[in-house]
Amino acid sequence: MHLHGARLGTAARLLILPLSGLLAVGCAVGPTTGPAVVRDGGSPGVESSTAKQAPPFPALSGVKADVSWRPCPAATVERYGAAPGTGITVQCATMMNQADPGTGGGESVSVPLVRIRASNTPADAAPIVLVTGADLPAPQLALTLAGGPAASALLAKHPLVAVEQRGFLDVDCMTRADRRTLADGGQSGPGDNAKARVQRVAEAARSAADSCTDTLDGNALAFTYALAATDIEALRRTWDVDYLALIGVGSGSRVALSYAAQYPNRVGRLILDSPTPFTGSARDRETTRVRGVEQALDTFTRRCTTNPGCRGRVDNPPAVLKSVLDKARAGTLNGLTDAAVAETVTLRIGLATQPEALRTLVAALAAADRGDTGALAEMTRRTAALQSADGVHVSRCNNVTGTAGINEIEALTGDWAKQYPLVGQTLAVSLAQCTGWGTSAPAPAPTAFAVPPLVFGAGSDPVNGSDPTVLNRLFAAAKTQPVSVSWDGVGYSVVAHSTCAAGIVNEFLAAKALGTARSRACPAE
Repeated sequence: MHLHGARLGTAARLLILPLSGLLAVGCAVGPTTGPAVVRDGGSPGVESSTAKQAPPFPALSGVKADVSWRPCPAATVERYGAAPGTGITVQCATMMNQADPGTGGGESVSVPLVRIRASNTPADAAPIVLVTGADLPAPQLALTLAGGPAASALLAKHPLVAVEQRGFLDVDCMTRADRRTLADGGQSGPGDNAKARVQRVAEAARSAADSCTDTLDGNALAFTYALAATDIEALRRTWDVDYLALIGVGSGSRVALSYAAQYPNRVGRLILDSPTPFTGSARDRETTRVRGVEQALDTFTRRCTTNPGCRGRVDNPPAVLKSVLDKARAGTLNGLTDAAVAETVTLRIGLATQPEALRTLVAALAAADRGDTGALAEMTRRTAALQSADGVHVSRCNNVTGTAGINEIEALTGDWAKQYPLVGQTLAVSLAQCTGWGTSAPAPAPTAFAVPPLVFGAGSDPVNGSDPTVLNRLFAAAKTQPVSVSWDGVGYSVVAHSTCAAGIVNEFLAAKALGTARSRACPAE
């Protein structure tokens, strides 16, 4: 692929080294009356519609061989800002895989792994593999889950192994100026014009594309979700197991679906949690996202207003959030940009599994609205350390299948600002972040599923604005009716936030694999 943009050189620490040695809610499942709600302590699944009993599902097994696990350094857990619960063991490992196994040699990539177990996790239990795509580091979500309500039920049955998106930690290919411009959404000060911001982001994106192409020495497009799926297969081969249990969360669903397309006979169970679209242009994807994120933030602030455990001493969370985002967009929030604040807010809400985390965020927003931005600035700093890394940007741009034109983006900054006042303009500007990057053809989708997937649909996902219907066409084309589970809460990853969802996952991984139930529901907890 030809990458456009000005040529810039930069020092780099390379990920790529010499080589030495399914999905969203199914098509029209469930009656119009909706699924029965599963309450804690009640039935783990009252079916609301049925289908023919599937053939016996593949038996999952514990690993026969393993990677070299070691205790994770304390700094690793601290980096992700998510403390595991009592009795949780967190271990790290690094696996090597070919950058592109289809070429039969050449380069290799390092793939970080994190394993999480509880004191009562059976030693011989089949592991659950977790991927998150380029949304956020997979270990961050795994640690969030380990400290949340689902940990006890899920880890009592299976260990969780998070497979990091290749390149997240090791790629260093952009200049400091380009990195800062992209992270700040092109904002340079008070009174910035939205069109000028788009131009600045596009210019930095072209420069980053060129410098990363130079630095990665012909491997700039080695970080796609389709190639990330081969990392999962390399792990399966290392473990010497016949089948995998795989959870793809958010854009990680695209990694999981790519694995199912490339290795259909190795999928023992496929779980898609709050999935994003598998195909579509950048504009189509961002349209789904902006609509859903705006709705999720509105739902969150309204519910927080009536929940003292969330709002603390703040009387009007919706007004506070809007005011802070407006000030950040105007450049009057002590140097905090709207892009940085929006990303911090959406991720903090998305990953909060305890009321204290939400109360702390709302208090920081209220203080910033009064002029004291210290707490919010620290939150944005920690978020940026993870989300603004060069490898994150490279991975995201590797997986764009149709960039939007600059004129189109400039028009959207005005249209979306009116339709979605909280984050519309901010997300429109972000569409320019992959300007100048080469785009690859859409990855092949699975054409059939030996095991009907289990799909969790989040009604209010503040990270991706997940729409439970985005994979309907894919399922219909594959003649597959997944088991669908709706959730009424607000957050990123239904499974991480819901004991009900964790129970359904355990049932799905068991031999019966949910029997004949085709749709269910879990309440907000």
